Amino acid sequence: MESIVSKEVYFKNNKGQRIHGIFEEPNPKRDEIVIIVHGFASYAKHYLSDLLAGINLNSLRIDLDNQGKSEPDFQEEASITNYKNTLEAAIDFAKDRGYKKISFLGISFGANVVLATALNHPEVKRIALMSPCVDYPNIKVISFSQEELQRYKKEDYYPFIDPGGNKFKINFACYEDSKKYVMFGKAASIKCPVLIIHGTEDERVNFGASEKIIKEFPNGKLIPIKGANHHLAISGDFSAGKEALKEWFLEGK
Repeated sequence: MESIVSKEVYFKNNKGQRIHGIFEEPNPKRDEIVIIVHGFASYAKHYLSDLLAGINLNSLRIDLDNQGKSEPDFQEEASITNYKNTLEAAIDFAKDRGYKKISFLGISFGANVVLATALNHPEVKRIALMSPCVDYPNIKVISFSQEELQRYKKEDYYPFIDPGGNKFKINFACYEDSKKYVMFGKAASIKCPVLIIHGTEDERVNFGASEKIIKEFPNGKLIPIKGANHHLAISGDFSAGKEALKEWFLEGK
């Protein structure tokens, strides 16, 4: 394998905001690029780009908002629509760099962003999803009562606590916007190969949703990680999910 070339980049989304990304390019041919989309209240971490680099796959990991180094404000601008527009800007940026084959890797909420984007991009080569959110209004961590929903709607925000215990007030428009992107009934139009890796003991996103949605994809594969949590860890061991991801990408090369 060639030595890995890592490059920090910035490009603009449809609102003219600066979006931060990092290219990892072990393969100088620039044939396929995997765009990595992180989860809610997160940022572009390196562990999956390192995995892809290990099998000679180039990647672009992006920060969706200012939880990382991008400009959009997380609490005010988080939404699938906004993130989808940012991902589409990343596609254009990668194509301008010479890439012909675009693939996606979406984690948790990022999986919903990836799928929403893929609906309008039939050229996408393949999609891998890890602990995917496909129905944000009904995930465990924001299952509100009708009374709570009415109160949050009036207050124009809803509370969110990330895995680290950090508390946020998310613009209520994010919740309303997500209703347009519940993937049940839509996934059948995504024709490329789709992989779902999901822990059976996920405490944040219902594993049963993956069992249901995988049946809609014309070319889908579900790999359950028995006993794994939302981060695909079993007693602190992340190897099963990583190995499954690596093997699937190798099969499609």
